[in-house]
Amino acid sequence: MQQAKRSAKAAQQAAQQAMNHVSVLTAALNNAQGASEHAQQAASEAASELASQTAMVGQAKARVEAVEEQLHAARIDFDATQEAAQKAASSAQEAQNNAAEAAVDASVGHHEAQSHSSSSGGHGDGSEHIATNHNYGHGEFKPSNQYVFGGY
Repeated sequence: MQQAKRSAKAAQQAAQQAMNHVSVLTAALNNAQGASEHAQQAASEAASELASQTAMVGQAKARVEAVEEQLHAARIDFDATQEAAQKAASSAQEAQNNAAEAAVDASVGHHEAQSHSSSSGGHGDGSEHIATNHNYGHGEFKPSNQYVFGGY
């Protein structure tokens, strides 16, 4: 009977230890399940963040491409405007040279007409002064500073 009591007591202690082990393992399992749920939630949030950032990168790339296209168009417009401005400046210079040449020709022609009229009994009283441009010669017109016109 003593033997049976000792065996029963040993079995009871073994059962108690087994229950303690089960409690420890149950607590470890609960902790592992909680950690797993947190990890799954973190992974889901990370995937959502990655998708959001991927979309933002795609939008940024599209904006960069649009800006590059606008820059290219602006460069083309700038080049065309610069070329037109150079042509306009050249045309303006040519027109100015033509006008100056025409003024000189008119002045010389008027001076010659006056000389003819004074020798043939014209005015010839010296009351008119004709400004000639003495800077004209050698095929290039250089305007005199004798008259200053208000921005014309």
